[in-house]
Amino acid sequence: MIDVSEQNDGTVSLLTLNRTPVNAFTAEGLNVLRGTFRQIEVDKRIRAVVITAHGPRFFSAVGQFYIGANKKACDA
Repeated sequence: MIDVSEQNDGTVSLLTLNRTPVNAFTAEGLNVLRGTFRQIEVDKRIRAVVITAHGPRFFSAVGQFYIGANKKACDA
């Protein structure tokens, strides 16, 4: 899950990853993040984006994104 909140006067968007214990990305989470960035892109007030996470760790690896994909095509 990704929580989105604005900080200060609305010019900074704070995106918080909330998928403990390591805040690993999933295909669904990436789609949520993509949609969130599209919303931020059209809001001309937002000048900066800060990405943070709940918990002490973060993990991301290319291998976890092979979900439903042809691995050979991804390696090309």
